[in-house]
Amino acid sequence: MYSYIEGKVTNKFSCSLCVTLSGIGYEIFVIDVDKYKLNDDIHLFLYDYLKDNVEMILFGFDDFEQLILFKKLLLVNGIGPKSALTILKYNSVNVLVSLIKENDSTTLNTLRGIQNRGLSIILELKNKLKEFDFDLLRYVSTVKILKNLGYSDDEIGKAIAFLPDGLTEGEALKQSLRLINHERNK
Repeated sequence: MYSYIEGKVTNKFSCSLCVTLSGIGYEIFVIDVDKYKLNDDIHLFLYDYLKDNVEMILFGFDDFEQLILFKKLLLVNGIGPKSALTILKYNSVNVLVSLIKENDSTTLNTLRGIQNRGLSIILELKNKLKEFDFDLLRYVSTVKILKNLGYSDDEIGKAIAFLPDGLTEGEALKQSLRLINHERNK
């Protein structure tokens, strides 16, 4: 079982990278291949998946929270490793966990990669997300409004994570918009 790898990107494929370490090239499936450049030194958390008890497939994640949620998504009937990668590619961990904890299958079903499996995801994972210590439930309305305005899950998750406790929903929305626009204008 592998835990992580530190190596150099020596080749890129449509869904995976070749990461070379000590003269050995490892093919690792990642969320977004375009994020990496050839010859980049990278560090990835790994999940090794045994396909049909024959073939070992490696999945790599920049962020440990992505790895944890990836493993949780595999517990849901009908979601395999490639579906879980697609879900994580288009949706941030913060927003996914928030919607699962809120029992919001309607919004989950609208997210890319979910394909009407929102209720199954909630039923299977609602009580299995204790590793995620952030609490976005305090600003659920703000998350939904920002999503409807077309902001990306990554932008929303980062903005909400920086909000202090005790804001009204209106204040949370204003501060989130300021944070997102500030990040976009850097």
